Amino acid sequence: MRVLFLLVAGCITVCAQAQHHKSDSLLAILLRHGQMDTVRVNLLIKVADALHKELNLHDAMLMEQEALSLAEQLNYSAGAGRVNLSLGIRHYKAGEVDEAVTLLQHALSDYEKTDSKTGLALTYRWLGNSFSAMSELNRAQENYVKAYALYEEDGDKMGMAVMLANIGNIYYDQQQYEKAIEYHTQALVIKRMFGDQHSLATSYTNIGNNYAGLRQYDEAMRYYSDALAIFERDGDGRSIAYTLGSMGSVHEKRHQYADALIALGKAVSLLEQAGDARGLAEAYNCIGGIEMNLRLYKRSGNSLLKAQELAEQAGAPSELIMNYLALARLDSAMGNMKGAYTWMKHYTNLKEKVFNRDKSAQITHLQAAFDAERKDRTIQLLAKEKNYQENEKAAQRIMFALGMAVLLIILLGLLYFLRQRYKATQILKQEKAHSEELNRLKDKLFSIIAHDLRGPLNSLKALLGLASADEVTEAELKYLLGTIGQNTHYTTGLVDNLLLWARANLHGNSIVPQVFRVNDLVENNIRLLSPQADQKAIALRYDDIPQRVDAYADRNMIDLVLRNLLSNAIKFTPHAGTISVSVSERRGDLSISVSDTGMGMRQEHVAKLFGTENISTPGTENEKGTGLGLILCREFVEKNGGKISVSSREGVGSSFMFTVPVPVGKSQLVGEMR
Repeated sequence: MRVLFLLVAGCITVCAQAQHHKSDSLLAILLRHGQMDTVRVNLLIKVADALHKELNLHDAMLMEQEALSLAEQLNYSAGAGRVNLSLGIRHYKAGEVDEAVTLLQHALSDYEKTDSKTGLALTYRWLGNSFSAMSELNRAQENYVKAYALYEEDGDKMGMAVMLANIGNIYYDQQQYEKAIEYHTQALVIKRMFGDQHSLATSYTNIGNNYAGLRQYDEAMRYYSDALAIFERDGDGRSIAYTLGSMGSVHEKRHQYADALIALGKAVSLLEQAGDARGLAEAYNCIGGIEMNLRLYKRSGNSLLKAQELAEQAGAPSELIMNYLALARLDSAMGNMKGAYTWMKHYTNLKEKVFNRDKSAQITHLQAAFDAERKDRTIQLLAKEKNYQENEKAAQRIMFALGMAVLLIILLGLLYFLRQRYKATQILKQEKAHSEELNRLKDKLFSIIAHDLRGPLNSLKALLGLASADEVTEAELKYLLGTIGQNTHYTTGLVDNLLLWARANLHGNSIVPQVFRVNDLVENNIRLLSPQADQKAIALRYDDIPQRVDAYADRNMIDLVLRNLLSNAIKFTPHAGTISVSVSERRGDLSISVSDTGMGMRQEHVAKLFGTENISTPGTENEKGTGLGLILCREFVEKNGGKISVSSREGVGSSFMFTVPVPVGKSQLVGEMR
């Protein structure tokens, strides 16, 4: 502790040269306070905050280390929680999201030992932000909902408004724009109570973005205009620039290119004043795209190259991905196929790099969750076994004390004891079997990752190396790009299925049922998979589905079921075949069918489809499969209270049917389908 005290004294000596800093007075108070108590912990935290604001990061880190060490020695959970929360927020803002999650989880563990609702709410809030940055949107929403409940319990209206807005942003990222508008509107109602105009303008912008996603451009422009008026009154140049950029994007979608360029030009001027390289990269990407649409190819190239330079300067991979794709389109439009191929290769490589980074982070967190759950179960088993042994010893002492006084009582007690012992033994066996099943599940998951994922990635690497050869003809290039696309589609499907499968097995029956439109789900998946169907000239039909068909289930799970069934149908349907999606009502449930005119199956193969064994069969054009799709389909349908079945004739085709519940008290489907 003396060494830490000398560090503080040394820091005071250095900082004494700048008396105008707030940290000077705090350091002086800290030096006078010689006791190693909770007051000192709080003083160290305040000094660290002041030093961070003065950009004295080295000394700030020393203060935080001493504060955390002393708080842990004193079992001062509130102080340890404050330090871990502060460190987690700093790592998040620095883009080090994995480290942020680890520190925030430590803060959560600390605050759970206290009665600090504010500390818990803040920790859940920043955990939500971190999971959102990792694209783990369900986990982000879970943390936002927990933070909202704490703010509501504590009567913190503004905290409630912020969480409602964050949940709205999750729905925006999931393209559930109507749901997002609902949450942002609730946040807006609360914010109006406080009269914070800048906060109101932020809500107007968020609502405008969602109306733009719904292509209701008049409504979007109305909200953007309201936000712009407030930002202009406050003189907030950066916010004005981003709002003008959003308005320019709407003008572009309406093909009002002149108005779009005017709005974006104003945005560029303001962003240059603010020194916002990322915002400038986004603006120049948009300007370059508009100039390309106007066939001003030279100007478009200049704008896109400027955007590329700014995106690299800002370290913004998402803007670089959009930039490479736009440059590939530009070279293609000008007939420069070699240049288009080069930019497309940059686009594919960077997108794959970002994809692998995000998925690797998710896999790391899944493995950590596996290990944590196994550790918790082991501790529970040991505690139960110890408790059982103590109970057994107590029972033996009681039996010995009673002796032979009453033989009947002894016999009855012995029978009761043996029965309870048998029950306890059975429970322990079941718990042990479940723990072993978790270990087998983990081994199976990472075995699949090690073998099935490595092969496609090595194949993809080889294909990219071949495509990079100088002597490749245009016809060969087209063939190689098609092969790369198939490999990428296969690998993406495998990783998504693996992650969802692992998460479902980790969290058991953690489904989130909600009311959603089935026809929207069908249309989204048809649009997503149309490129694969078009490659085989397969017709996708869903004309008979009514426009207002509601289901009540976990939307993400049913979305995965439908996407897997459609992918399988495309895989096993030959060239120029037909795939049909239909919806009907059966005994109070919705029945969704995916039928194809494919190769069909033998009955012995049908019987094995929904087992636990991984079965993967090549498609009609030798497409690969992951072997996990139908396993997930069965699990997710049954978790939502439905059933899945298949009928198939070899050489004729197959029809997969599954059921999902409808909202309570609704039977509108029959009426619409008559």
